[in-house]
Amino acid sequence: MRYTGKAALVTGGSRGIGAAVVKRLAQEGLKVAFFYRQRMDKVEELLEWARDAQLTVVPIKVDITDPRSLLSAITDAKANVGPIDYLVNNAGVSHYKLLTEEEERELEEVLRTNLESVILLTREIAKGMVIRSFGSIVNISSIWGLYGGSCEAVYAATKGGIISFTRSLAKELGPSNVRVNCVAPGVVRTDMMLNHFTEEEIAQLCQRIPLGRLAHPEEVASAVAFLLSDEASYISGSVLEVSGGFIS
Repeated sequence: MRYTGKAALVTGGSRGIGAAVVKRLAQEGLKVAFFYRQRMDKVEELLEWARDAQLTVVPIKVDITDPRSLLSAITDAKANVGPIDYLVNNAGVSHYKLLTEEEERELEEVLRTNLESVILLTREIAKGMVIRSFGSIVNISSIWGLYGGSCEAVYAATKGGIISFTRSLAKELGPSNVRVNCVAPGVVRTDMMLNHFTEEEIAQLCQRIPLGRLAHPEEVASAVAFLLSDEASYISGSVLEVSGGFIS
């Protein structure tokens, strides 16, 4: 196993891409703590899967937009799985509407969830990585962060910010043997995506994807696992598109 004896923390880990990442990393031998906010039914499904597979998966409920709660959750994660060697910033929200229709609370939710919490969490986890001179971080962005997305301007802005944050932090942490990379998924079949688009709209999106279909969460998880691993030991500051060749 590539990660035996080490620990990972995944945000937004109860469903979709996050759940796929939790499963993949646990299967690779990692002790995995994951943050979630709601959907206890999905958490129970994940825990049942882990018990059946005899793998270590620890859920921690937290509102990552609340700095105090986030710091407390970090402490809980370390207490349960040990020092965090691998971090996956996956949690994200979006409101599919025109900017002129966005309410203040919606803007704050997207900014705090998708960008501010990532910066705060990474700052805290990176402290231990620097001390140990070891660590790998993967931030989940989006193709909208690269190319922009109509009716998701704020979401796209946060995901673009994640890309800049990744590249900048890779320069800061590289001398401490800590790698930082980014995965930019295309259109993935997740609850968030299916809640935003009709089947007709999904079919139209698929016409812009040379592979002709949506991504599966597990395909994104494979990219994350690769970038975290020693197989990517000389890759840092990179943005890996998992988009099926999406045409902007």
